[in-house]
Amino acid sequence: MTYKHILLVAALSGLATSASLAQEPAPAPEAGQARALMAQGDNWLGANLLRRAVAKDDSPENRFNLATGYLRTNRLTEARRIYQDLAIEGQTVVMAADPAPRTGLGAGRTFDIAEESASRLLYIGWREGQTRAPATIAAGGARSADLAGVAVSANVAGEVTDDRARQLDAMVRQGQD
Repeated sequence: MTYKHILLVAALSGLATSASLAQEPAPAPEAGQARALMAQGDNWLGANLLRRAVAKDDSPENRFNLATGYLRTNRLTEARRIYQDLAIEGQTVVMAADPAPRTGLGAGRTFDIAEESASRLLYIGWREGQTRAPATIAAGGARSADLAGVAVSANVAGEVTDDRARQLDAMVRQGQD
């Protein structure tokens, strides 16, 4: 093989890689912004952005993050429904954990979405008194709205306006001070 042949093969493989990457959907910008908001404690607004991200890209990662937003805002019915689906559909889907705010915990950690969904279903069952306490609960786990002094039912519909989400996030922060 001559030098020209090697360059031609390299160029063609680069084009094939570029074409395959171009066919994959780009992550919705709302997903990254939502995770950043949730890391700052703006869980209600983050969940709203994640719902929009799922509408654009119904990936297991986006749905898992949306379920996490619902869990953090005490909407256990919605979180359970998504985690139940992901416990089956998320098998062999590996996701990288975002670092926990202020501690950096979770940085570089990866997990199987199906296994983590099953674990969170146990946690939801425990919260509702259906199962015994799980052996471990993730650092920075879900904050209960009733503990934060926010009057929110576990059956609140997934639709919360952004203005109401900002109010609820502010109420949670005030309860932390």
